[in-house]
Formats: sequence, structure tokens, C-alpha cells
Amino acid sequence: MGQILLLNPPMNLSSAQEPRRELELVWARSEREGAAYSTCIIGDILYIVGATYKNIDGKVISVGTIEARYAYTGELLNEWVNDKGPSYFVDCTVLNNKLFVVEVYYKYGSIYF
Repeated sequence: MGQILLLNPPMNLSSAQEPRRELELVWARSEREGAAYSTCIIGDILYIVGATYKNIDGKVISVGTIEARYAYTGELLNEWVNDKGPSYFVDCTVLNNKLFVVEVYYKYGSIYF
């Protein structure tokens, strides 16, 4: 889903006083066509939300996709795809160790958890 890059060390881009440091690319993945719109992390699991492209009934459409990857290597652990129609996941957050995502489905918004 798009290209995901994990850099070390993490940087606080909102701080003007952050010292300049060398960045190291820890891993990068670009395994299929799509787009990543947001990421969230719970423990060692990085959740990537966005869309991938699927051929459904002869039409190529974007479908909401969530990938769970091991944060240190990028290994794909699990994936959830809403292949019921055109959609994409646009954002995520974590509350009480649970992942909440926002999906745009046709013209309507949905919240899943």
C-alpha cells in the first residue's frame, strides 16, 4: 500500500529546537499499488491505513485497507480489506490500546473499531 518508510531516530518535526541528526532508513516497503494516508502504533505493531486498488466486476476501484506490520522490520502481520465497494481509510488513532479508523465509503463517513 503506497510506500512506507521507517526512519531512525524518530524526529519531532514541530520543535524548532530539535538538533540536526543523521537519519537511518530502517525499512521500506512498496508491495502493491495504493496509498497510505495515516499510521498508528500499538506496542511493536505499526498500523497503516489507506487504500489499495482491486478489480471488482471488471472495474478497478480503491478499497479501504489496513495493514498491521512489525514496526522494526516491516513484516506484514495481518491485513484487513473492505472489498464491498469504493472506499478508503483516511485516519486512525489509538485509545485504550484499541485502534480506531475513519473510512470514506462512497459519500458517507464511517468509524470502525
